[in-house]
Amino acid sequence: MKVDIIITVIIEKDAKVLLIPSGGKLFKLPKVSLKTHESPRDTVRRIMKMFGVRGDFKIEGLVGIYSLVGSCDESCTFVFGCIVQAGNKTRFSKGKFFSKEELEKIVEEEKQLEDASINSMILKDYLLGEKYSLDIMKMVEEIKL
Repeated sequence: MKVDIIITVIIEKDAKVLLIPSGGKLFKLPKVSLKTHESPRDTVRRIMKMFGVRGDFKIEGLVGIYSLVGSCDESCTFVFGCIVQAGNKTRFSKGKFFSKEELEKIVEEEKQLEDASINSMILKDYLLGEKYSLDIMKMVEEIKL
């Protein structure tokens, strides 16, 4: 069975995080499937472009790698933190930005998140402020199967 690899990006601008509407009052994080022969970095760039980020942004690090054990959804999610640089004039037509205090409340309540179990775990880890070095991705990209 093939496992789908998902790349999720936490987009931060002016100390606020972008969440995407997901029908009703629910929000989700920007994510797409990794394409065959596409590097995770290229996928992050593709997501940023999808959400209209033009110009300067920085991939800050790897927030974590997640999978729901026992789920019928056979996927592995790599989550990256990205910061849109100050002065970037990108206007985000999709989504809403939330302060870290607002995110903490959303995570605590879990009522506003699509796929609340995994998205709340991701956001909790992000709010801790610790990220893995991108050097770990060099190892992943160099693995020859």
